[in-house]
Amino acid sequence: MNEGRVLRLIVAVTAIGAAVAVAFAPLYARLSAVAAAAAVAALALVAFFLLNENVPSDEARIVAVAVMTAAATAGRAAFFFAPSFKPVAAVVILCGAYFGCGSGFLCGALSMLISNFLFGQGPWTPFQMLGMGLTGLGAGLLRPVAKVPVLAVWGVVSAYVYGALTDIWTLFSLGEAATFRAYLAVAAAGIPSSTVLAVSTLIFIIVLGAPFMGKFERLRRRYGLGEGKARKKDRAA
Repeated sequence: MNEGRVLRLIVAVTAIGAAVAVAFAPLYARLSAVAAAAAVAALALVAFFLLNENVPSDEARIVAVAVMTAAATAGRAAFFFAPSFKPVAAVVILCGAYFGCGSGFLCGALSMLISNFLFGQGPWTPFQMLGMGLTGLGAGLLRPVAKVPVLAVWGVVSAYVYGALTDIWTLFSLGEAATFRAYLAVAAAGIPSSTVLAVSTLIFIIVLGAPFMGKFERLRRRYGLGEGKARKKDRAA
């Protein structure tokens, strides 16, 4: 599946999910954490199979993305003592920038799902998965210009996008009091948290960017990871 098709599929699923969430907001806000976590797990599996439909077997890429997902999850857990100051977004961005939109989205979404078994599952999990998944997807779109300064800028921007999406859950939790004005108030209250995430993502991309890209380049030379199909055919020829 090429990245254009992956992007169209993710946009379609996101649009449908958003419409359903808005339509059933009053009920959704009352879901138990267990029911929400089970639904998120099922949807994550469905998304995984859809995103990887008809993709040729590539064990090296699967292992690499799994390692990046584990690194993002471990990074979030390691900084449990510092709310919002996490390396998870930086790792997800580096993954998406090198391995593409689909891999970045999966790394971001699954890292939030897995780490929430430590931080707590609940109806907020889908919004965190979507926000971090789009962080990785956006980095994948930047592959042609994936330099550390560009990724650092996206890291700052994506932190506020992530905050805006996760604030939707807070709005839903208000029940009948959920209005656009209430959302603006919630979003304004979340700016300090988003700013901390933005600063931490900027720092971690600057610190981790060159070492990670160096490792990725070695994987590219050895296994062809991160290359398009045309370049892989040329290498094989």
